[in-house]
Amino acid sequence: MATADKRPVDIIIDTDAANETDDQFAISYALLAPERLNVLAVYAAPFLHCRVNSPAEGMFNSYWEIRRILHFFPAMKVPVFYGATDFLDNRSSEPTQATSHLIELARQHTPEQPLHIVAIAALTNIAAALLLAPDIADRLCVSWLGSHSYRQPPAEFNLEQDLLASTVVFNADVPLRLFPCLGVAQNLTLCLDRATALLRDTGELGEFLLNRYRRQYTFSFGYLPPEGKMLSIWDLAPFAALMDETFAELAVENHRHIQREPLAWREAPSRRQDLVCQKLAVEAIFEHFRACLERHHRSCPVAQSCNF
Repeated sequence: MATADKRPVDIIIDTDAANETDDQFAISYALLAPERLNVLAVYAAPFLHCRVNSPAEGMFNSYWEIRRILHFFPAMKVPVFYGATDFLDNRSSEPTQATSHLIELARQHTPEQPLHIVAIAALTNIAAALLLAPDIADRLCVSWLGSHSYRQPPAEFNLEQDLLASTVVFNADVPLRLFPCLGVAQNLTLCLDRATALLRDTGELGEFLLNRYRRQYTFSFGYLPPEGKMLSIWDLAPFAALMDETFAELAVENHRHIQREPLAWREAPSRRQDLVCQKLAVEAIFEHFRACLERHHRSCPVAQSCNF
C-alpha cells in the first residue's frame, strides 16, 4: 500500500483493454498517480464477445488500445506486451511476450517481496506463465477483478472466459486479493450525465475516456436509450485499493479452489488466506480519479494528435 511516506507499489497490469470501457478508465487511473503506483508493464489479454471474431482479435485490439492510452502519457516509457492469442482451454501454454516477461520479472522477486499483478481480464496470461514456470507462484501477488465472493456461485465473465486459466491460478495457491463483482465492484457505475460531468474540462485524456464511454453506451443501450442507464467502471476497484487503503474494505478469508464441473468454489487443502474486498468507497474513488485527471491536464495540457 503506497502512502505519502512510502515508495509507490510496483505493478504489472493485465487487461482486455478493448473489451468494454472500464479498462481504459482503470489503466488511466494507474498511470495518473505515479506517486502511488509504478506501472512496470502492461499485458494485452484475450477476450471474446459479439464484436470480435476470436480471442486473438480481442488481444490484438487490446494491445492497440493500451498503446492509445499511453499516448496521453508521453513522459512514461511503459512497455506493452502481446499476450495469448487463444484461451488456455483451447491450446497449450506456449510462451508469449507477456508470459516470458512475467516469468523473468517474477524470478527477480521473492515471497517476502512479491511481484504485484493487477488483472482485469481473463487469467489466461498469468495461468500460462504458472504452467511454464510453477516456481513463480509464491513470488506473485494477484489483485483480480473477477468472479464473486466465496459465499456466492463463482460464475462471471472474466472467470468463465477462460475457465481452465481461472482454475490453474486459484488451484496454484497464488497469493490473491479478490475484488468480487456482485455486491462490490458493481457499485462503481456511471450514467451518461455523471460520466460527462466527471470528465468535463480534463483535457484530451478526459475527451478520450468520454469518447469510449459514449461508444460503449451506444453498443450497450442503442442510440435512443431510456434515461438512467449505467455503465460499469468496475475495473477501477483493484487499483483504488492499492492507491489508498481507505478506498476498499478488505477482509481475510480462507482461500478457495475452483471446481469446474459443476462450477463451484471448494475448500482449498492449504491453510492460505486471501484478502477479499467487501466494500468500496465509491464516491471517494471517483473524486480521486477526477482530481488525478485535473492534475494531469494541468501538467500535460496538450498531447500530440491521437486518432481515438
